[in-house]
Amino acid sequence: MKKTILVLVCLILGGTAMADQALPHIELALIDGGENGRNGGGDQFGIEAAGDVGLDEHWYVGGIVGRFKRDSSGGDTTNTYFNAHGGYLFDVSETTGVIVEAGLWAGKQSNPGSTPDTDPLAFEIKAGVAQALSEKFDIFGSLSWVTGDLDTSSNSNIRNYVWSLGAAYKFGEHWGINLKFVNGVNGVNGQDQVMRFAGRYTF
Repeated sequence: MKKTILVLVCLILGGTAMADQALPHIELALIDGGENGRNGGGDQFGIEAAGDVGLDEHWYVGGIVGRFKRDSSGGDTTNTYFNAHGGYLFDVSETTGVIVEAGLWAGKQSNPGSTPDTDPLAFEIKAGVAQALSEKFDIFGSLSWVTGDLDTSSNSNIRNYVWSLGAAYKFGEHWGINLKFVNGVNGVNGQDQVMRFAGRYTF
């Protein structure tokens, strides 16, 4: 069951938190624009790759790379981004895990028309919890505090909260899927109110 929790906890974030050195993983995700995008003038869509590896039974490091596009009447706004993070897993019980994580986001936002492109940067502190409901099905959530620089001409600083809720299903020892709703802006990946669907392979 402890092994189940270690796999479960690595589903918490974008997609990632990993604590068992024997369980490195990679994850590929599709991101669909949320309510703001669907009620607006254009679509929002992105792709993302993520991975984590444990340093021991509790400490882990990982990264995320992705691209997200938002359509508007003036043209496309595209965010290309990278995240590097590290964290610690607390084993609360055989079926519950809690993480504390810190990460750095960096990216480039390509704006339409004559609007200058920007290079936003943000620092994130995150807490997450994961609960195994069975050997195959898990639920999870996280809350982050983000501060950063949007690299715009005015009102460049950002401080915000980002939260997520989701569920994961494991088909076997290696393959699994997860679905997550993310609400809040971190200023780098261009996303707000999105659904993230991912497939995961655990080595």
